[in-house]
Amino acid sequence: MTYNSARTQRLLGLYALALGAAYAAAALAGFAGGEPMSPANIPDMAVCLLISATYLNGAKELFAAKDEGLSFVLAGLLISAAVGGLYLLMTGADLMMHALGEGSGDLMGIRIETVLLILALPLTLAIWRATKQVVW
Repeated sequence: MTYNSARTQRLLGLYALALGAAYAAAALAGFAGGEPMSPANIPDMAVCLLISATYLNGAKELFAAKDEGLSFVLAGLLISAAVGGLYLLMTGADLMMHALGEGSGDLMGIRIETVLLILALPLTLAIWRATKQVVW
């Protein structure tokens, strides 16, 4: 699989489009969800919209066969990894507090950002394989 092939660019663009739509849906679900709106939810939704815009812009550029699309998708993957990793650490800390008997209230649970991080892993592998021979 080489990055220069039209098929590879189209596949990377489709996956980036799907992830961008999923992050946009996560942001809209946070806005229109059943829970009351709190100021703590606003940064979560803003980050999801930022990641969504990055992926969608990368998909647009990849569908137009421009090389800039790859950099947008890579930036989206980095931001997804940072946000998903932080939520994964928060979930682990919450589980440890409950295992030690010090947790109060309900478990935080698995957040959608963590699930989307796991769904972004195949795109990471595909981009790594596609850009092995690219000289940076």
